[in-house]
Amino acid sequence: HIIGYEHEFHHAVVDFMKAIENGTPIAPNFYDGLKEVEVLAAGAKSAETGQRVSVEN
Repeated sequence: HIIGYEHEFHHAVVDFMKAIENGTPIAPNFYDGLKEVEVLAAGAKSAETGQRVSVEN
């Protein structure tokens, strides 16, 4: 990869501070994180049961 793992944290903090300074939305936000957890939980359940698991939009 082009930038190191530790640089990702630096970029995340810079993006966060710019959003606060400019009054723009922070991304990803809580909703994005929630949807990611739902997808991961569905994947785990699917692996457990061998069945498809739907995730709501």
